[in-house]
Amino acid sequence: MKTLGIREEFKGLTALAAFAVLLVLVLSLLNWIPSAVQRGTLAKYSDVGALKAGLGLKRVMVPSYFPQNITWPPSVVLGQSVPFESVVLEFKGPATDGPALTVSQARREGFRPEGRIRIASVMQSVPYELDGRRAILSSGQCARGGRCSVLSWTEADGLAVEIRLRGGPLEAVKIAHSLVATGG
Repeated sequence: MKTLGIREEFKGLTALAAFAVLLVLVLSLLNWIPSAVQRGTLAKYSDVGALKAGLGLKRVMVPSYFPQNITWPPSVVLGQSVPFESVVLEFKGPATDGPALTVSQARREGFRPEGRIRIASVMQSVPYELDGRRAILSSGQCARGGRCSVLSWTEADGLAVEIRLRGGPLEAVKIAHSLVATGG
């Protein structure tokens, strides 16, 4: 068996290191390609401004009224423009382990993300007139306990909007009126 000299060992280690660097670069490129090609797929954003800029959205409906137990800014801002435009904002409350309020909007009828505020049992669901819009207001028990309310409607331009609140229906209505009033 032939022993290698220091020079040959150094060449071998250099070649191995170069191969490792090249492999890392190729894998990084392969990881970057899908995000570059599929701009607009579901992503998390730092705030509503970054969401609008990142997806090129002109209208994002944000409430101007919040019950005292809900804090601004949103704790989670999710959005996409492909395959359809949708936005989900989550707001925390001081005494909740998850979101106290979610506001979602989408340009797809029937897109209603339950997320982490789900009604386990609906006690009442009624049609509601929201500033000339036909809405459905539901109230019941949250899956995690406590009271939940959901208010959903579709805007004239086809934007489906839904509010999910850990709280009573009157607060959900106040939030909805503030969304409609600001229009985004």
